[in-house]
Amino acid sequence: MILLADCGTTKCDWIFVDSKQHNRHFEINTSGFNPVYHTENEIIGIINNSNDILSIKSHVETIYFFGSGCGTKEIQNKMKDILHKAFFTAQDIHVSSDIEGAVYACTQEAGVVAILGTGSNSAYFDGKRIERRVPSLGYSLMDDGGGNSIGRACLRAYYFKQMPEHLRKKMESEFDLDVEAVKRELYKEHRPSQYLASFAPFVFENLGERYMAGIVKSQVTSFFNTSLSFYKDELKDVPVHFVGTIAHHARDIIKELCDITGYKLGKIVERPVIEIAENLDEISGYFS
Repeated sequence: MILLADCGTTKCDWIFVDSKQHNRHFEINTSGFNPVYHTENEIIGIINNSNDILSIKSHVETIYFFGSGCGTKEIQNKMKDILHKAFFTAQDIHVSSDIEGAVYACTQEAGVVAILGTGSNSAYFDGKRIERRVPSLGYSLMDDGGGNSIGRACLRAYYFKQMPEHLRKKMESEFDLDVEAVKRELYKEHRPSQYLASFAPFVFENLGERYMAGIVKSQVTSFFNTSLSFYKDELKDVPVHFVGTIAHHARDIIKELCDITGYKLGKIVERPVIEIAENLDEISGYFS
């Protein structure tokens, strides 16, 4: 059995695939994790908390894991050790960054690939090699256009009373907005990025409101102006693909911004692990 995983800070998608015929057998969702911030015990705990994973884990022979935070050899090796302990029968374990998974899910030809999930990321793929031109420094400095930046903008609009009153009341009915509770989540708990991103669904649920649409457009525009600007020469000739839940929900805004900038829009993929599973023969060649 082959295990594929696409893991972000908020959620992790797992797909179990038949080793010979590459048929998908199980699709499982768990909480996400990032080996930069989470301990080995926390990650193994998340994995073992899924009864579905426990029921099949002893059959896993090969793992392809694409994860947030897994961009360096040090973290990749850490994640390999954790996966080996969690899936003790697996003898062949490959760990790569989430941007590599995004590339493999979108294209085998030259293009720019962007992630808009809890955070954000981007890279250029020339058909053989993946090149990242801007470092990923997380939610406090970067992640423009990601769920945590949209959530932050929503919270700021609430507390600065810039948001229309009927939306402020709606937020109050759905969230604990006590100042001390919010400060505790942001500055004392260990998953502030995920906490900020938890407000993004509220924004998208109310995307028909001009103010909320403005928040999303502002944040995604910032991503175009920062991360994508590093590939402006390539984008004259190649398409830009988008991956992630935020990209999926913001697809109309992305299309509008591509029209404005003149970028050729490629795929918008909500769950890259499904595309990876369907193209496993080609993708496994990158690791041979």
